[in-house]
Amino acid sequence: MLRTLVRLFVLWALWSTPALAAVDVSIVILPSRHEATQGFLLLLPDKPVASAILFAGGGGRVPLGRMARGEMIDTGNFLVRIRNRLAERGIAIAVVDAPSDQHTQEGMIRYFRAGPEHAIDIGAVVAHLQRIVGKPVWLVGTSRGTESAAAVGIVMGNRIGGVVLTSSISMPTPNGPSMFELPLERIRVPTLVMAHKADGCRVTPPYLAEKIVERLVGAPRRLLVMLDGGLSARSDSCEAMSAHGFYGIEPEAADAIANFITQ
Repeated sequence: MLRTLVRLFVLWALWSTPALAAVDVSIVILPSRHEATQGFLLLLPDKPVASAILFAGGGGRVPLGRMARGEMIDTGNFLVRIRNRLAERGIAIAVVDAPSDQHTQEGMIRYFRAGPEHAIDIGAVVAHLQRIVGKPVWLVGTSRGTESAAAVGIVMGNRIGGVVLTSSISMPTPNGPSMFELPLERIRVPTLVMAHKADGCRVTPPYLAEKIVERLVGAPRRLLVMLDGGLSARSDSCEAMSAHGFYGIEPEAADAIANFITQ
């Protein structure tokens, strides 16, 4: 059960196209475990058809203040870059930051994302979205964020609407489990797996995306989307401004996610 909310609204005077004129942008901070809090950027369309929690990769830290000011549209994490386009499709968006007790330089690493404390934190966000939006809540992760989306999705079961895994961690690393170390067969909700054919990151090889889909035997609906094309990389192959982050094909990637969520 949620305790008293501390909500820091940063209602931004809409920085983009007229399509965003009905979207409120705010920073929300929820009490979670003990003295820990869970913050996120909320994009709330006028008439939302669904909600989605976005999990960035790496340590999971995201610059909430900069995003609330309308920055981070063409730089940074893939899901951070496409947040507005998803909101334009009528999806209420929560871009989650690392919780307050994991707000170190490293952020959420070494299996925190797959643990019970993370599930409690995200459960508070899910409950908040269900209360204010009243629509199914989806968990959407990219790169190391797929660990969050899958692990929390397993715990929450049918309390969420579905799961989206993009550029999934599918090879062993010291910073957390791969998808194949998680009991993916226990995901009981629709699940989209999306990859880029040219993803050169050694821990997210696109050829293993199909194997992830094969493991999703409990999902009532599962789909593999393999994208191609884009711009020449401006970052390391495991960073956001490359095929790993769908660089140059963000609209197509965002639409694939939105189509699966809203169909």
